[in-house]
Amino acid sequence: MINPIPALSAAIIWAVSPIYYRDYLVMSNVVKVNFYRLLYASLALLLPFIIFGFNSAIVYGALSGLLTLAIGDTLYLLSIRDVGASIAAPVAYTYVLLIQFAAVFLGESISVNQIIGSILIIIGIYMLSNHRGSARKKGIIIALLAALTWTIGQSSIKLATLGNINPFSIAFARTFTAMSVLGLFTLINRNEKHANSVVIGKKKHLSLAIISISDLGVGSALYIYSIGTIGLAITIILTSVSPLITQIASRILGKEAPSIKDIIAGSIIVFAIIVSTGF
Repeated sequence: MINPIPALSAAIIWAVSPIYYRDYLVMSNVVKVNFYRLLYASLALLLPFIIFGFNSAIVYGALSGLLTLAIGDTLYLLSIRDVGASIAAPVAYTYVLLIQFAAVFLGESISVNQIIGSILIIIGIYMLSNHRGSARKKGIIIALLAALTWTIGQSSIKLATLGNINPFSIAFARTFTAMSVLGLFTLINRNEKHANSVVIGKKKHLSLAIISISDLGVGSALYIYSIGTIGLAITIILTSVSPLITQIASRILGKEAPSIKDIIAGSIIVFAIIVSTGF
């Protein structure tokens, strides 16, 4: 019997956390914010990592962290800063369809459902981007780049789970690797001045830590556990509802104000993702 609870729980966590990240992204450098969220998550995951241990397959978790968290998430956060989570999330989640097309290079064929899903996603993205001002178009392009990077790094997680490593250990390998890379980047560019960048206070750091641990620690572990128990395809289908939850939650919480058109476009993209998986 399939247990959808871990994947759906991850979807809810991932839907709400981007909404709150924007508060930090408008006051500080995107790379620095991503570094801090990875640092807090790594500290929270260190003890489970020590307890559960690891084996040679951990290298795939580290590779996934480099691609999806260091590069992909930085692009995603940049998009959230520019256009908001309610717009960035639906676009970035098109990585689900991109993964399926990437399988073509491995000899798999393209299904009718994937073609239909592609058309629907193009329509949804067009509806989101058909907006006055270049800022939204730029943000959408950045979100698509994040999706592309996530696509490349996502398969590494599956390879790590095949090594029978505990999900928390894989999650730590991902966050620690990404944190190390971004920390080095920040150190090299420490003298660079960033416009509108302010010091994040202690209270803000505490709330950022809670959000980050929930997102990268708990959410990632649930996602990895779900992949290992019910498979990558079903897990992706279940977590694909996250962008729609983000749009609804951002409006209810009063953090953003996506228009009805934006919500319809996001719904089309989510529906397209589900259709493309053949569900």
